[in-house]
Amino acid sequence: MTTCDPVARPGAMKLRQLLLDTYGKAVIGITRACDQDSISEHKEGRAFDWAVNHSSARDRGYVKDFLATIFAPDAEGNPAALARRMGIMYLI
Repeated sequence: MTTCDPVARPGAMKLRQLLLDTYGKAVIGITRACDQDSISEHKEGRAFDWAVNHSSARDRGYVKDFLATIFAPDAEGNPAALARRMGIMYLI
């Protein structure tokens, strides 16, 4: 990354809202300050952290459902169709 413009981008905001509407779970940290040393899509407003509790069976179910949805093939059999359509680069 060569620039820093920590403004939440429309795609990140839409995915954030989808997660909130679907699972009602908090999403934290779309942007990061430019003076932090790390390289991150957060500094470009294109990433966020979805806060779930790994100890909660309910939250693990939310994550499992979300992953199954975005990685499912479309009607033509294209894998991860929704993830690609949404422009998801990676998940951590």
